[in-house]
Amino acid sequence: MYLIWSNEHRAWWRPGRQGYTTSIHEAGSYTRENALEICKGANYNHFFDSRYAYAPNEIMVARDDALQSLGLPPIGDPRNDTRPKGAI
Repeated sequence: MYLIWSNEHRAWWRPGRQGYTTSIHEAGSYTRENALEICKGANYNHFFDSRYAYAPNEIMVARDDALQSLGLPPIGDPRNDTRPKGAI
C-alpha cells in the first residue's frame, strides 16, 4: 500500500481522495495502481512546463517505508496497538 505526499499542499492525502492531513496516521492508503493514477494526473504539467521540473506536485511513498523513516512501526506491528492490555 502507498501513501501520497502532496508537495503542493505540504500534507498527506486523506483516505478516498478527501482532502489533506499533516498527520501520517490520518493519511489514506492507496493501491499502487491508484497512487500511480493520482500522481500521474497531478504531475501532468511537469512533462510540458520547465517551471515544474524541480519537484512534482504529488509523490507516492510505500506506506511502511514512510512510517519506518519516521521511526514508527509498520502497519500491523503490535507496537501500533495502543489499546489497554486486555481490551478487545
